[in-house]
Amino acid sequence: LPNIFLPIGYVLKGMWMSESLLLHHLSRATGTLTSSAADNCELFRDSTPKLYECLLRQNGDLYNPIHVEGCIDNSLFPMLFSYPPLTVLAIAFGIATHAPFSILYHLNAAKLSPGLEQLEHWSRRLDHIFIHWGWAWISFGVTGNLKYFSMGAVFNAYCILQQFKHIVVPKRNQILMVLAMAINVMPMISRGDLQPFILIVSLMVFSSWLFASYPLGPWSHAAFHLSMLPIPFIFFSCACMLPSSADHIIRAAQCAAASAPSLESEEYLNLL
Repeated sequence: LPNIFLPIGYVLKGMWMSESLLLHHLSRATGTLTSSAADNCELFRDSTPKLYECLLRQNGDLYNPIHVEGCIDNSLFPMLFSYPPLTVLAIAFGIATHAPFSILYHLNAAKLSPGLEQLEHWSRRLDHIFIHWGWAWISFGVTGNLKYFSMGAVFNAYCILQQFKHIVVPKRNQILMVLAMAINVMPMISRGDLQPFILIVSLMVFSSWLFASYPLGPWSHAAFHLSMLPIPFIFFSCACMLPSSADHIIRAAQCAAASAPSLESEEYLNLL
């Protein structure tokens, strides 16, 4: 259930937008904006729209509340100021669409005998199919690159086809799963994002140990799933940092600024 609601909540609650992300992309856009920008806007921290306006005002080319397009005004989701980056949507879509099939398999597994009956059950095959379906979408989410997504999609399509074979080979499934994960974390190394890479690999190794050795007895499988909960948020964080996400992040800040009364010029200038 968390893998259904957490990705959707991440998107709709605007969790893909933050002050640190805005500063990151503004500094790339301007080449000069530093952490001092956040210090200048400290007084507006209790109002997200005014905080974003203050940060944007420090680059006049980006602050234009009158001609902002693509804004969202929804009372149910007040922090969803604009449409999220496509990379974020791809990750959320891949994870959320796999979750129902994971739930379906686990409901069936509770009634099946451990061993071959579970391994060859149609619901387990569906679970594996949609795990690879999810990995394919994540390959776009962590790169924003259609060519890389195409490569990931072709590999995961091959993995999916293995689930239609008459005989299930668990070792083959495990190897393909590891390779699919590797496809999605290798771009982090090429970009120099070592921290998220180490975090994801560490969590995957730990969860695999829980799955294989069952150190907590019957609670081990639940612990296995819980240990992987942080991984989607690490992927989301990587997606938001991509240059291709900059326009969406900055537009969301512009929409937030346009959604509230503008700062008085003297109120702003006194901070600088």
